[in-house]
Amino acid sequence: MKIALSLERPPAFAYDRVSTMDQAEGLSLEYQSQGASKYAIDHKIHIIHYFTVVESASKEGRRVFNEMIDAALKFGVKHLVFKSTDRMSRNYKDLARIIDLIDCHDFTIHFYQTNKFINKNSSHDEKFIIGIEQAVAKHLSDKISHDIRSVNNFKIQQGIYCGNAPYGYIYDREHKRYVIDKNTEYILRYIFDEFDSGRYSLSNFCDFLNKNNIAPPKSGLWCKSSIHQTLKNPFYHGEFIHHGHLFIGNQDKYYERDRFEERLKRIAANCVTDKRNKITAFLKKFVLCKCGKFMIPDLKKKQYLYYVHKCSILNKRQLTLTEDFLFEIIDKKVKSISFSPELANLLKELFGGAIIRHRNDRNKDIAVLNRRINSMELKKNKLYELYIDDDYFTRDDLKRKLVEIDRAINSLKSHFKALQIDHDRLQVEVNNVINTFLNLPETYGTADRDKKALILKKMAESIVVHNDNVTIQWKKPYCFFMKDVVIVNKEVSIKSTGSMLPDNDTALTGTAKRLHNEKDVIVSSITSFRAPPARLELATQWLTATCSTD
Repeated sequence: MKIALSLERPPAFAYDRVSTMDQAEGLSLEYQSQGASKYAIDHKIHIIHYFTVVESASKEGRRVFNEMIDAALKFGVKHLVFKSTDRMSRNYKDLARIIDLIDCHDFTIHFYQTNKFINKNSSHDEKFIIGIEQAVAKHLSDKISHDIRSVNNFKIQQGIYCGNAPYGYIYDREHKRYVIDKNTEYILRYIFDEFDSGRYSLSNFCDFLNKNNIAPPKSGLWCKSSIHQTLKNPFYHGEFIHHGHLFIGNQDKYYERDRFEERLKRIAANCVTDKRNKITAFLKKFVLCKCGKFMIPDLKKKQYLYYVHKCSILNKRQLTLTEDFLFEIIDKKVKSISFSPELANLLKELFGGAIIRHRNDRNKDIAVLNRRINSMELKKNKLYELYIDDDYFTRDDLKRKLVEIDRAINSLKSHFKALQIDHDRLQVEVNNVINTFLNLPETYGTADRDKKALILKKMAESIVVHNDNVTIQWKKPYCFFMKDVVIVNKEVSIKSTGSMLPDNDTALTGTAKRLHNEKDVIVSSITSFRAPPARLELATQWLTATCSTD
């Protein structure tokens, strides 16, 4: 950032992505970095960080992609550089987030391969072309996924495993089957024979293999997980697992299934269950480390309850937090939720107006559908009359035309059924959610830990720990009310009648001012239901998700 400021050039992030490790080991990432750097120089921007990652763009929820956007919003980086729309995203949710950055946060998105950029001042044609390129990229991604699934399904029907050859096998392309690798067969047979003798536990067997220099599948030493995976793999007795289902394969066998089942019984009998799995804790399977793994409850000195986890981000260093400390910082988070009655009433008004407008629009659509269905029914009756009065029509002609009309009628009726929404029930649900959040700090504050845990698990997906702080991952629809545009200071009085608030009011936060000043925009958005999803405010997102509108 300092270098960008000294050069008097806007700071930018570059996103370099490949889909597989094979591409990463080649020159693709290096080429992307150089291309982005040259583009930045030519267009007078300065790339302050390259986000380089191996991840597919076809699925939403990409970690590094979202980290880049979050960092850009945090540090005010308004320029993002991609190789192409294909490298940016192949799914519509990520595209919607990019469009939101352009329209609401004044971002500029650059594509150095085509030497194009797009921002809120771009023409409709330029935005349309970007949308077309995105649709083509998604279509290509979907087609590749479909083709791979079709090929895999065909392989499974033929008894062929869809994956790389397990240790001890090679793929015979001529006969389309996995056969035993003669170079490693003696190692596998020795491992199976020794372990099935019953003289070893998994730990002792690992030490035995490493001591006798028995080669593992990859370089290094045997560990419990690797030997456990080999011994419990059904592939070696003629079966394989695909997407959680067991199939019979056509590969060569090392032994019969009976021997495999006996081995599983012996492993299960010698397995010692982690004592921590038996510990009862209020937040069990609910507290996540920032690396994405659950923190496990552990009892110290038979009275002090901790949540522990060896974090991969911290180089396997154990993260330890007491339950008392966790509840202390969670209580502060919930207590800080300032959801005033005035704001609750304002949101109810906004939702109420949106629901009324939505109901009126749906009633119009229902009337149109009724007219079209009646018109189709009249066409059917006329066809019957023509068939009876005129010999020109054959029975096959009549049947073919009636099938077409019936399909159209069924399609219209299906659409008609989708429009049937109980708007009164929807208004009650909206009010219940708003009232729940309005009373949350008081309800939560008076509850004991057992009830607090129940409230959290009812309203939140998990608690994510960041050093000495936590983030509550709220469930829908509650997550929409936890956005910055909703949480305001308790002292702020927001009225829906609409005069501008004084600028010198020290009680107002920037968020409260923005909410009040943008009230008309929010009302317009949530009552129209025609703006693109990326441009809708919180009320629209929740209501749209509830109504399943187009």
